[in-house]
Amino acid sequence: MPKTDRTSPFYDAPGALTNWVKPISFEEVQEKYKEFFILEKREDGVVLVRHHTRGGPLKFSLRWHHALPLFYRDICQDRSNEVLIFTGTGDEFMTEGDVADFAGFDVYKHSFDHFWTDAFEMIEGFLYNINIPVIAAFNGPALVHSEWALMADWVIASDNSTFQDAHFENHYVAGDGNSLVFAERMGITRGYGVAMMAKKFTAEEAGKYGLVNEVVPRKDLLKRAFEVADWLMSRSRAVRRAQHQVNQRHWREVMHKHLGYHLGCEHTAIYVDYVPMKDAWKGEPGK
Repeated sequence: MPKTDRTSPFYDAPGALTNWVKPISFEEVQEKYKEFFILEKREDGVVLVRHHTRGGPLKFSLRWHHALPLFYRDICQDRSNEVLIFTGTGDEFMTEGDVADFAGFDVYKHSFDHFWTDAFEMIEGFLYNINIPVIAAFNGPALVHSEWALMADWVIASDNSTFQDAHFENHYVAGDGNSLVFAERMGITRGYGVAMMAKKFTAEEAGKYGLVNEVVPRKDLLKRAFEVADWLMSRSRAVRRAQHQVNQRHWREVMHKHLGYHLGCEHTAIYVDYVPMKDAWKGEPGK
């Protein structure tokens, strides 16, 4: 059977009872998520996904937290999308929260959907709903929720990047995935240690201890990301997609085993000793 570049529909059957259900197109996704992601697509299907908040560096918000896992599902419906490159805006990946976004948030009424369901979806959606290779390109400090991007197939950090799990600093248990990814990549003692002490560490340290695959000068970050994308695209479509599944298999096992318990501890503490977001970000990290 000859190879074809056609994606969907895969074949024509005039006598079929129904038409193909149309997936969401790249252009529709581009419009739907424009408040959070600026999308650029090459003709070969390599997609650059740049996070932002009002055109500047991304700020953590409930709305972004909710949108990200939905984005995973939608971006992969268009099967002409072949590789995703996630990066940030300016010289920051994400360093702070959008405190105003939490106005009116009631932890006892709203946290199941936003802190529990969306927290699972942020990680599990990344592992199960993305079926193409992913490159993470950290363009600067990643002090909030870097864990999902750190599970990418290839992780690049610019030399101005710093990393941190800020939860314990902000009066929350470091239990929603960041510390788990740190521990898995850097070793249990170091990974859980930097989370408990809310320690910031450099891109050089991240490379040395295995958190990222490579560190490059900031000016070369996207150039390098596209070089990796070109290498992936030089392999056949089935091979690169199957390789992604192989790579994600390990993370699926890790998260299946540990994530529920970690989130359970975080949420138990939230319900007993909740610190509102406007106060949580005033914490001082351990020395």
